[in-house]
Amino acid sequence: MPKSKGKILRWILVGFFIVSISGCAISKFPSTEPQDPYEHLNRKVFAFNMALDRALFRPVAKVYDAVLPWPLKKGVRNVFSNIGDVTSVANEILQMHFSQVAADLARIVINTTIGIGGLFDVASKLGLEKDKEDFGLTLATWGSKNTPYLVLPFLGPYTIRDMVGLPIDYFLFSVWPYIKWDAIRYGMEATYVVSYRASLLAGDEIVDQAFDPYVFVRDAYLQRRAYLVKESKEEHVTKYTDDNGIVHRSRRSIPVNSVLTN
Repeated sequence: MPKSKGKILRWILVGFFIVSISGCAISKFPSTEPQDPYEHLNRKVFAFNMALDRALFRPVAKVYDAVLPWPLKKGVRNVFSNIGDVTSVANEILQMHFSQVAADLARIVINTTIGIGGLFDVASKLGLEKDKEDFGLTLATWGSKNTPYLVLPFLGPYTIRDMVGLPIDYFLFSVWPYIKWDAIRYGMEATYVVSYRASLLAGDEIVDQAFDPYVFVRDAYLQRRAYLVKESKEEHVTKYTDDNGIVHRSRRSIPVNSVLTN
């Protein structure tokens, strides 16, 4: 077995162990929020992240948002969204959501070819709705219950389950490790970070004005993940848009006529 795959396998095994025992740790660290037993430490990391964001990431994102025209910003986001669809497909296979696997594979082919490398989201216009999945959601589908909330330096809010999924998604289920030219990969990753941060600028004022920004971000993150976990665990259905712009949900594959006529 290649060394890189051996390391990934070891990380998966360690991850499963961490996820399985993390629930036991909650009772040892009492907190007002059951899913946030490490609140004291999390608040310190959150304060560090916020300070770094105000000093570096937010100003850079504002310049990016002000300088680049909207069509170009949209194109950049579409490219990274197309790259992310590869990770989603891998996790959909593990979750056995095969109808969505077919839909997202079609998205990748259409957007990479007709959409010129993903610059244009042609697939969505054809009725192939995006479905974002990650290994944290896969673990939840496999039965992992709520795990403690963590704030990671530089990366922000996660849970232990979602943190375990980070290296799996990046090293095993994404295209990033296969970009051999470091300068290109680092440049693309930096662009992704700036683009993603720019997409969050609209929410900065809400967070800054919150009575307790830490609690606001934590609750928003946990509620969002809980919603995605519930959606992922339910019977997965394929979504498509008809000629009138109405989104339908079907347990069968996407009707060919609905795609061809959009």
